[in-house]
Amino acid sequence: MSVKNNWIIINDEYQPKLLEEKVWSEIQSLPKHNYRGFKNKEEAEVVFEKLSAADLEPNSQKAEEKIEENIANLQDGQVMIFTDGSYKDQEPKRYGAGWGYVSLYKENGKLSEYPDHGYFLDSKLRQVSGEIEAVKQALSKACTSHFTKVDLYCDFLNLILWDSGFYQTTEDVSKEFVESMKDYHTKLDITFHWAPSHEGIKYNDEADIEAKVGFSEVPTNNELYGELNDLQEKVANHQDDNKKSEIRIEKIKKILDIE
Repeated sequence: MSVKNNWIIINDEYQPKLLEEKVWSEIQSLPKHNYRGFKNKEEAEVVFEKLSAADLEPNSQKAEEKIEENIANLQDGQVMIFTDGSYKDQEPKRYGAGWGYVSLYKENGKLSEYPDHGYFLDSKLRQVSGEIEAVKQALSKACTSHFTKVDLYCDFLNLILWDSGFYQTTEDVSKEFVESMKDYHTKLDITFHWAPSHEGIKYNDEADIEAKVGFSEVPTNNELYGELNDLQEKVANHQDDNKKSEIRIEKIKKILDIE
């Protein structure tokens, strides 16, 4: 088995460091930190470069100051996007998560704001699914709006750690996220920004509100069963686009864990 002797460390200030030729005992003796080991220097350097390009700011005041500075310097073709996901256990039960985002850009020197929200049906990683869907929806809109440079703000740090390769993906939803980001990186110049959530950062809070609205639109358990019955009846009577309806039927069955 290959020994990992190249390490990336994220310290308490969320600044990544690359440590070469270090054995596990040396890493283990360091103060509490987030780390990942690599079998060779080249692989570690690729991940370190991606992670270093992101802006990880744990201080909410400094994060707000950076945001204001970036707004002041916005140019044509650039957009700042704040994303968030929403989910909570409640009755009646909802099988999914809300997503929301707020885009900022300038038209003729005047700041414009574009909010959007929706939901993502899911039976497992609801909060994570909402966070991921917010990013995908926002970047898709950026592409069709002909933006070229994106400053992407999220309060779910794992998105940045997955995208950089620092965290390995284990669930289908995170694997799909990484694959979709590879495509978006070819179309857009994307810089990730992270700041802690619920710290009074204006546009983070606005994205959170949008995501909560999206969650309120997630169908309840009974509503999904009702939709499933209606779709099955339409398909049986050839009253609808069978292919589209059958895809939706299978998705709902998967969500509700129906054979």
